[in-house]
Formats: sequence, structure tokens, C-alpha cells
Amino acid sequence: MENNEVTLIVQVNGKKQAEIQVSADASRDAIELHALGAENVQKALDGRKPKKVVVVPGRLVNIVDKLFTDAPRRSGRRKLKDPGESD
Repeated sequence: MENNEVTLIVQVNGKKQAEIQVSADASRDAIELHALGAENVQKALDGRKPKKVVVVPGRLVNIVDKLFTDAPRRSGRRKLKDPGESD
């Protein structure tokens, strides 16, 4: 007899919050609902609606609660000084 269930990791903002058991042929919507219903996920969300839910079938569910788009981005490049500029 084959096991038709898989264990998925559930993350909220990249941190593991739960593991869920779902049918191997469960739809993305069913997986999402099951993940959002997990007790630790509910605690982590603290009543807020997630901004995004990413389901990777057979692997994990990543729930994004906060978007970090408001933070300024650093380009990683150093600004070059003008040759005439002194220290």
C-alpha cells in the first residue's frame, strides 16, 4: 500500500512555523487553506491577512506577512569620489 500523503514545511516570513500533512494530489488552494489554518501560523500572523502565499507542491508553503518594499534599497556600489574632491 502506497502512502498518498506528503509533509510540507510551512514558513511565515521565511521562518518555519509548522509542518502539515496533505494528500499528494491536493490542489494548491487546499494546501494554502490547510497551511493558513495551522495554529502556529495563526499566531505568527496575529490576525493579519498575508500579503502573498507561495505554494511549492511536495516541498513547502511560504506565507509572506510583511513586504519589505518600503525599506530603502542599497545598490551595493560605492560612490566614486570626484578627482578634485578632497577627503
